[in-house]
Amino acid sequence: MHASSPSGTLSPTSRSVALPRAGAAVLTALVLAAFLPRAWLCWPEPVLCCDSLTYLRLSNALEQGDLEQAFAYLSLNVYPVILLAIRRLGFDTLLGAAWWSVMVSTLTVLPLWGLTRRMFDQRTAALACLLYAVHPSLCAYGPHVTRDPTCWFFCVLFLYLFWRAVAEVRAWLFVAAGAALTLAVHTRSEAWLMAIPLAGWAAWRWRVDAPNRWRVAAGTALCAAVVPASILLVNVTLLRGYPHWELGCTRHVKEMGDWSRGVAPERVASGAPGAAPAPGVRVLRFSTPVAFRKAPVWFVKILTYPYTALVVVGLWTLRRRLWQAWLPLTLVAAAMVSAIAVRMTVTGIDPRYYLTGVLALIPLAAVGLCRATQWLAYRVARRWPARARLPSAAAVGLVVAVVAAGGAEGWATMHRMSQFFGKRAALGQWIADHVQSPADIVSDCADNRLVLYYSGGQDHRIDAEARQSGSATLVWIGEIRPDVVVLWREPDRAWPAELSRAVLERHREIGYRRVPPAQLPPLCQDLVVLLDDGAPAEETERFRHAERSEASRLAR
Repeated sequence: MHASSPSGTLSPTSRSVALPRAGAAVLTALVLAAFLPRAWLCWPEPVLCCDSLTYLRLSNALEQGDLEQAFAYLSLNVYPVILLAIRRLGFDTLLGAAWWSVMVSTLTVLPLWGLTRRMFDQRTAALACLLYAVHPSLCAYGPHVTRDPTCWFFCVLFLYLFWRAVAEVRAWLFVAAGAALTLAVHTRSEAWLMAIPLAGWAAWRWRVDAPNRWRVAAGTALCAAVVPASILLVNVTLLRGYPHWELGCTRHVKEMGDWSRGVAPERVASGAPGAAPAPGVRVLRFSTPVAFRKAPVWFVKILTYPYTALVVVGLWTLRRRLWQAWLPLTLVAAAMVSAIAVRMTVTGIDPRYYLTGVLALIPLAAVGLCRATQWLAYRVARRWPARARLPSAAAVGLVVAVVAAGGAEGWATMHRMSQFFGKRAALGQWIADHVQSPADIVSDCADNRLVLYYSGGQDHRIDAEARQSGSATLVWIGEIRPDVVVLWREPDRAWPAELSRAVLERHREIGYRRVPPAQLPPLCQDLVVLLDDGAPAEETERFRHAERSEASRLAR
């Protein structure tokens, strides 16, 4: 099962080209360029986000043999197994998971290089890897203890292997591509969008290569069959004693079906992914028309305006050729945006959900950058014909400018994320150091997982009765007597802002005192932190009685 195929197309006359020594040196430099900023972000502390705690919990359940809990949220998933393997190898779980993310997000350069080099040429491949290395969000999320970097690696590996498989028509490449696809779809659900290039590239090869047509069809079927075969194998071997069949995460399929039928979505609490919503948790949702307007705008912002311009130039450059290469990748990004728009009608969206679509467009951005440098060099050569080196210098300068712009925006993105997650970690550590453990915490923030993790405390969610007025909220706090009340200045609140203002203005009436900002960690000095001041029981009861009497009077 073998045929040759030229680099840059899926026509039946191509051949594979060996990587020259100079190309190996360039590739090594690109891997280093991707590694250094991600490693810097990971040093000295791992980047822990709210979802990291979910994956750690699932990994712990898997280690303890509690398969019901381990499969409750993600079903069959590769990432908790990776975390378990890191722990079994003797590494600190968080530190090992962070460096795993650094490693796989760095090594994504290798299949990206191979894919873009075979699609186009070595210069375009080098620019694609450079654009990937410095992309603000891809760089900022690279070292996170989340599934995303692992999914990116498996997705790009699948694209590389399947491009080679349909170009060279080799059975082992189809099987390898199927294995990469299996790992990808069982890491994050959006990897199912890789079915678009699977079908698109196979259809093009079917069209242009009549002698190998049925071999391509058989190889594609073999590649696709690896996914269900792997699921079956896991269920009949590793899970043979488990009472249920685990097929993978189907939650998003249900959501898509409900949306298509017009069924009202269930509320999902941002503080507990996949679990029943906590009372009073506000989840930002949009109507379908608004979601389909906002999702593309947010995608462009995540892709960044310079990269978007490069993609447009790349698509214009390729408008009359190689559509079999770039069209499926463009459709992956379009489908990703559409899926996110549907998701926005259900719950909030993290910016990293867009990044699989962003990654699919990186080769097209590289084509656009190639075209832009060629145009600039041509214009400079015509303007100053006597200066032979100036066109090359201008082209290099453009590449440096794009890289610098990406690096500057990446720094700003990383700073915002560091502030966001660092504030929660610092507050949790401060509570652990200054309040009796385990601390009871009330907060108007919708997601307190990181604070609870670092403090070792437990939170109380506001109930419907306490949300009726500021006085009702104060009565509720006075009754449960949490050790700490935290008021955030962020839009994602667990209760309306007017309730937070009431608590801030009248907290002394129920026996709480505000911690001076100077006594809080530097990142947390814009927060309002209230501690139980040990008010006498009769004073607190007197306040409750007065508030209830006033509420009864108003009701009459």
